[in-house]
Amino acid sequence: MEREGGCACGAVRYVADGGPLRVGVCHCLTCRKRHGAPFNAFAAFRRDKVRIEGSPTVWTGAEHGLIHGCPTCGSPLF
Repeated sequence: MEREGGCACGAVRYVADGGPLRVGVCHCLTCRKRHGAPFNAFAAFRRDKVRIEGSPTVWTGAEHGLIHGCPTCGSPLF
C-alpha cells in the first residue's frame, strides 16, 4: 500500500510504501506553533520506503531538531 502527500502548492511530494513503523500525536509547544493547531498527527516510515519528489528545505527547529518543508509555500512536511 502506498501513502502519498505533500505541501500545499505541490512543489514537494512524497510517497511512503508499506505500513508505518509507528503513528502518534504530539502536543508540544513547538508542534503546536509549527502547525497552528492544538496537536500534530504523524506517522513514521522506514527511510528506504519513502520517495521524495521535489527539493525540500531544511530549517533549524526550536527544541526538536530540523524541520523539512517546502521552500515555495512554507508547508512543514517531515
